[in-house]
Amino acid sequence: MLKTLTVKSLFGLYTYELDFTNRDGSTIKFITGPNGYGKTTVLSLIYALYTCDFKAFMDIPFGELLFDFESESVHIQRQPSFLPQDAGSDETKLTDVELTFVFLRNLNVSEAGNEEIERFTLNANNPAEWEQKGQNLRLYLHGLPCYYIRDQRLLHKGTRPGESAGTIQMTVSAVQDNADDLAKRMGQQDDLFSDPHSLLEEFDKMGYFNKDKYEQKRRQLQPLFDDLHHYGFSKQYQIPDYNSGKNIPQLIYFMLMEDKATVYRPLLHKLRIFEKIIKRCQFAHKHVEIGPEFGYRFVISDDKATILPLDKLSSGEQHILIQTYELLFRAEDKSLVLMDEPELSFHLAWQIDFLRNMQTIVEERQIQSIIGTHSPQVFNNDWDLSVDLYTQSKSFS
Repeated sequence: MLKTLTVKSLFGLYTYELDFTNRDGSTIKFITGPNGYGKTTVLSLIYALYTCDFKAFMDIPFGELLFDFESESVHIQRQPSFLPQDAGSDETKLTDVELTFVFLRNLNVSEAGNEEIERFTLNANNPAEWEQKGQNLRLYLHGLPCYYIRDQRLLHKGTRPGESAGTIQMTVSAVQDNADDLAKRMGQQDDLFSDPHSLLEEFDKMGYFNKDKYEQKRRQLQPLFDDLHHYGFSKQYQIPDYNSGKNIPQLIYFMLMEDKATVYRPLLHKLRIFEKIIKRCQFAHKHVEIGPEFGYRFVISDDKATILPLDKLSSGEQHILIQTYELLFRAEDKSLVLMDEPELSFHLAWQIDFLRNMQTIVEERQIQSIIGTHSPQVFNNDWDLSVDLYTQSKSFS
């Protein structure tokens, strides 16, 4: 977990000491501040560390950075700390930029300070050595995953087959891309369920369960089968009532199917959360459907039950879909998730619900999230969950 980040001389102007921990132990922190104080830049610096993007450190003017984790720290110095420019030109000269990385082990309370483990220097005019040093940085960070949901999130970068060999780079609708991704994830499990009748015949004379044991197992299994039907994985099946042992073969079969369906449980749990959050938002005059053939789609609430193209959803509806889906399905468990301006195109009611939705997902995925925002409504004006760049800029001026 990233505990703190100290930024010195950002843009040659600002020094920040950002504490991403909370007294209640929660792992969601918001960065606030006026335009131009560096909210997005701070997120970019964090992402650059996790992805070993040394060019970003070359491009962004700062003096020093100190990333403090549970047991390690990374100290980065940039020389020069300002952004040199040609006289009369807007082009940045980066050939003289030099970065010094120092890896530190945080000593325990009885010891003093930090122990230096490794240091190296990178120069902007020698990018050939960046890859090897990036491997060193990844090893030091233990391959910690990081996912960034940017403010420009309605489009994804994608590819399509070209006329000749290879592919063509293109941009695609993120809301449709995510629906296709969900269909692919759900389709990977599509062949687990088959007609039970052939197996039932084989178990016709096996074992005996009393009524209590039968009913206990039925209560455990029926919700699973209901969910599998609801999300299009299988036909509807209602486990019949106990009847003097005649249903024992069915019970045995479905116990076997429960073992086979274990792989579904994490996916079903995510689908339930995704559907719950989207339904809670109450999209106007439409409702969500989820299935292996299409991932998710929206049906207009009228007599015709018309399927609405995803690009016809409102901007706010697309934003909430993209955020929720990528938090649940694209970010890795126990990762750091960065998000910029989650409130974009949101009605006030959706802004107020944002924190509750985030808390549900963060608890499920066991992630840490650092979020840049202009809207205190997204954290319900609980300023203990935020660090404000404007206030800190005055403290260090």
